[in-house]
Amino acid sequence: PPEPVEPTDLPPPLPPGPPSIFPDCPRECYCPADFPSAVYCDSRNLRQVPIIPARTHYLYLQNNFIEDLQEESFKNATSLRWINLDNNRIKKVEKRILEKMENLTFLYMERT
Repeated sequence: PPEPVEPTDLPPPLPPGPPSIFPDCPRECYCPADFPSAVYCDSRNLRQVPIIPARTHYLYLQNNFIEDLQEESFKNATSLRWINLDNNRIKKVEKRILEKMENLTFLYMERT
């Protein structure tokens, strides 16, 4: 049988972001050298959250097509303070994920 075709209402994921000086930076994202605690994965047409580095305090995931948050993506990201998930397609968040983020102060999940 032929491979399933991607849903036509989603644009294809964008190519990898610019090279990073941080080897743990997800290739779909941007990790600026002058702001090492931030990971920018916004507006990349992502369907899922990449593996987030442990050093991350600020995570920008807005304007993607993410439907659920998987525990695997956040297993090392226990220092997160700020997550922006605005304008995604979030349907569920597992409680276990948030329980490990003791420093989380802001979680944005608005849909406009």
